Amino acid sequence: MEARVAKLESHVEYMRRDISDLRSDVKAMAADIVSLKIASSSAGTKLDHIDKNMVTKGQLSLYALLTLLPIIGGGWWIVQQYLAPLLKALPH
Repeated sequence: MEARVAKLESHVEYMRRDISDLRSDVKAMAADIVSLKIASSSAGTKLDHIDKNMVTKGQLSLYALLTLLPIIGGGWWIVQQYLAPLLKALPH
């Protein structure tokens, strides 16, 4: 009977040790979860910042149009200034 009680006590000690290990593992996991939350919130902030500063297709189209208009206007002016007098000077 004493051997059985000693064996049970031994098993209880192992169970206590295992429970203690589980508690420490849970605490470590909780700390990891907190660090993951912090990292994910900072990543979200960075993504929001990128989204606010990113150029959209509409903005690119507008910039391209605003760049092409003066170029086309300059080309038209060159044609009027130089080509028109040359065409007038041609014999009919």
